[in-house]
Amino acid sequence: MAVVSADEMVRERQAVATTEQATYVRPWRVKIAEVDGAPPADVECEARDAAALPSLGHPHDWDTNAVLVRKSVKPTESRLIWIVDCEYETPEAPSLLPNPLNDPVSITWGVNEYTEVADEDKDGDPILNSAKDWFDPPLEHAVYLPVVTMVRNDATFNPNIAVGYVGSVNKDAVTIAGYTAGARKARCLEYGGKSAERNGVAYYVVTYRIEFNYKRYDRSVVDQGIRRMDGAGKKVRINVGNVASGEPVTEPVRLDGNGVPLADDAAPDATIYRTFRIETEKTFAALNLPVTT
Repeated sequence: MAVVSADEMVRERQAVATTEQATYVRPWRVKIAEVDGAPPADVECEARDAAALPSLGHPHDWDTNAVLVRKSVKPTESRLIWIVDCEYETPEAPSLLPNPLNDPVSITWGVNEYTEVADEDKDGDPILNSAKDWFDPPLEHAVYLPVVTMVRNDATFNPNIAVGYVGSVNKDAVTIAGYTAGARKARCLEYGGKSAERNGVAYYVVTYRIEFNYKRYDRSVVDQGIRRMDGAGKKVRINVGNVASGEPVTEPVRLDGNGVPLADDAAPDATIYRTFRIETEKTFAALNLPVTT
């Protein structure tokens, strides 16, 4: 054995405790002797296996519930001196909170970034070119929407209910984690659960992720098309210049909300948008999510 000395670095000891486990590190300074003018080829193994060091499975010197589970060897500036960290762990112990259903809810805030067409400036005025027409292609800008992720221990988890919520929007106004959202201004992005057991209590670790919007989660589209409604309520092709006879248009024409074409020179702010509700509505209050942070 080429070990010259092995001394514990008492002042470098470490101890960490969580609600479920205690861990310790006892570092040792090991000096290795040269063999034929050079360190042994397996010098790190020589340091790790120094006889003065405790062996794997050996209990900690004062917390006998912790045993040595790992030895980590690190070099120093000297090729003959090595630091060996002896790492101890206790078995995973029962939580300090006997009932996992009483654990606090974990709440994390972040943002989701989207890109959308900018048809108005910050003052609400339409973004138009010098001919008072829309830009083609239109300007785009980034939109940042707040999103909250909550992790909670629940007694049960029903995947059928969870699937119904994912992608849905709130039917009524709701306050979640301190943020109040009007109807259809919150959307469920995630609702998933993982089974767990602690202290003999079976439960699910459930993750809820909710995004909030400054406007409703409704879909708006320009009222336009290549057909119009005639006086008899029938659909007929729109002709160029909106005349009774002529060449049919090949591109969509803006409509007035009643199936009648707008004049070709109608101002952009005369554009009519049709709004549709596509996402399913759910009562978010039924999830009993935290109201405050």
